[in-house]
Amino acid sequence: MIKEIEPGLRLAIDLADHAIGLNILRGRFELNELDFARRAVRPGQHVVDAGAHIGLFAMHMAAAVGPSGSVHCFEPFDPNAECLELAIRENRFEQRVILERAAVGAVSGEAQLVFAPATLNSGGAFIGRPGTETPPGHEARSVPVIALDEYPLPRPIAFIKIDVEGAEPQALRGAQRLLRDDRPVILSEVHPSQLKLVSGVTPARFIGEMAERGYRCHLLGAGVLGPEVTDVHTNGVESVVFVPR
Repeated sequence: MIKEIEPGLRLAIDLADHAIGLNILRGRFELNELDFARRAVRPGQHVVDAGAHIGLFAMHMAAAVGPSGSVHCFEPFDPNAECLELAIRENRFEQRVILERAAVGAVSGEAQLVFAPATLNSGGAFIGRPGTETPPGHEARSVPVIALDEYPLPRPIAFIKIDVEGAEPQALRGAQRLLRDDRPVILSEVHPSQLKLVSGVTPARFIGEMAERGYRCHLLGAGVLGPEVTDVHTNGVESVVFVPR
């Protein structure tokens, strides 16, 4: 269905997605993260949405950057990408929102996208580590992978929102030149079990890698920066903001 998420801003939502779609419909999904993104993004900026899902953040950021800015979206899971394409058309954002049906990673190429066909959470697809078996009840298919340093993004990139189910360290390794030259603010998910499964690292190691690139890590408060941290201890998912020093 098509949902007006803000006056004049529309989103295509899959109502079979109980974990994300229904919470978006009810106005309950990642409100602090959305608030932060809206505060951070300015007219005329160029931003990236890695793991764009159906485009909730992308549509808000596209409204914020306006016709002189751009939002480059990367989403490898076809059902989500189809909803995002519909949202782009619904909002007439074809000139400012660019969608690549691809994952982001350390190097460009291909990877196995692992997903559960019968799922109530369309945001759960993840990149499988080479040599690991596909979990029971899941399928895998090959998808393109793009390293952001090798992609013709308009520069500078001011902001990156990244939620790629544990592949965040790999994606940011593939953007080292971009991070060095443009120094974007990065809104990221940290999911300890997915980081271990997909990238083989702990939250502390991920945060340490970003510190080596000159970024400090903050927990996300109510739409604003929370305390600086060097590790994340949670059984679930934590949102953090990497800020250039």
